Amino acid sequence: NKIDNIGRNVFADLPSLKTVNLDKNMIVNIFTSMWSLTIYEINLANNQISVIDNNNGFSNLQNLQRLFLNNNKIEEFGKDGGLDNLDMLQTIDVGYNLLTEFPYLSTTMPNLSQLTLDGNPILGLQFSGSAVYQKLVSLSANNCLIQGMSGNFLTAFPVLQTFSIQSNNLTALPDFPSQSSNLTYINFGQNG
Repeated sequence: NKIDNIGRNVFADLPSLKTVNLDKNMIVNIFTSMWSLTIYEINLANNQISVIDNNNGFSNLQNLQRLFLNNNKIEEFGKDGGLDNLDMLQTIDVGYNLLTEFPYLSTTMPNLSQLTLDGNPILGLQFSGSAVYQKLVSLSANNCLIQGMSGNFLTAFPVLQTFSIQSNNLTALPDFPSQSSNLTYINFGQNG
């Protein structure tokens, strides 16, 4: 389809709405006010979205569990609002965007269990704060430009089970802290 414009309140008055699929359109702007509070899945993959902030986002969608924003033009994610009070969010896919840093989402998404960052031009995996993703079990950052990881990076994921950073530019494996004892799958294939 070629939908490129969505009204500010288009889904707001649909109390039974659970899923919205707007995949493969030409959408540039989304508005925080457009969503019904009952939605649990939003698919906006393959659009032209570049901004997620307080006016253009998903804040206060307390039933939202899955959010797909892959294959857009998003440069920053989690810094400028638009993602507040997403207490039920479990899965988020922001792969194949223009992110250059690891997004900091732990305080706004306490139940996040799966994060996909594939195909973003992220050079390194590092934390500058004390973010902890208490429930993240799967992290994928394949096909990025990752050259290294800070020593404390994996300590932010105490229950991580699946960690995949295939097809990057790593030349050495990271140290695995004792907090990594839940890892069951590690993929460092095709690096260097």
